[in-house]
Amino acid sequence: MELKNIEAFIKSVEKGSFSSAADELFITQPAVSARIRGLERDLGVQLFKRVNRNKVILTPVGEEVYPYLKEGLHLIHKAHEQIRKNRFNLPLNITMACNNHIGAFVVAELYKGLLDRIPNLGLSIRINIAEEIIKGVVEGSGDIGLTDMTDQELPEGLTVIKVGQVENILVSAPDHPLAQKKGTLTIQDLEAYPMILNNKDFLTTSPCGQYLKKHGLKRLNEMQVYNLGWVKILVKKGLGIAILQRKNVQDELENGTLVELPFEEGLPSTPYYLIFSPSIPTEIKRIISSTAKKLINSS
Repeated sequence: MELKNIEAFIKSVEKGSFSSAADELFITQPAVSARIRGLERDLGVQLFKRVNRNKVILTPVGEEVYPYLKEGLHLIHKAHEQIRKNRFNLPLNITMACNNHIGAFVVAELYKGLLDRIPNLGLSIRINIAEEIIKGVVEGSGDIGLTDMTDQELPEGLTVIKVGQVENILVSAPDHPLAQKKGTLTIQDLEAYPMILNNKDFLTTSPCGQYLKKHGLKRLNEMQVYNLGWVKILVKKGLGIAILQRKNVQDELENGTLVELPFEEGLPSTPYYLIFSPSIPTEIKRIISSTAKKLINSS
């Protein structure tokens, strides 16, 4: 017996007609009829009393075999799901660590891509700074890290894949003094107002911080906040300016609650990398890295 024929039979019983079953299965009504005839031929019995194309009634034999065929099809689908879930030999839960900014627009889609291939897979997400993300994967408390890597040397066995560059922009509230200033902003303009940061070592470890320091930034009136949502709230309130990834403020730029500040030097983009522990199978690495590249590099 073919599974497609059993499925057509089950759907016809549930929907009460071949035409409704056809709609549910995205096939034609004649195709459903052909599958039912095929199943009846395999079983050597008539399953339906055909009233018309809009209504079918089970024969006594059909009523008798229906629960067995339905349960059998259900068990086959469960077996298929189990095979899909376990074919990568993964635990039921994996741990991914990322920083607050990249996680805001990448992790949900990464998880969706995994679930499409590994149903029922659990994902634990940890938000941390780059050094702690790398440390977690190295020491085994994390399976995957997504971070703007530092120059830290990694031990052998870990897989590191660059997934893209993220654009950084300078933003403020629309009524901030720098937003009212004509022309492009200078390094000296940035020194005059608080900057809200999520990195305590911004000037020494962040690509943007290093860039600004190289171009003459001597001091920074900074406010440390380690939550992206809070950074945006404080900037909207006019309490400071911030360097944020464009993807994370796209909605605010469009609705006018934040504005992009023109900066004469421009800002460097931030490279992002995936770090995988040795326990992660190659196929999972491929799925995650390809999905991350599409998300990060999309316009």
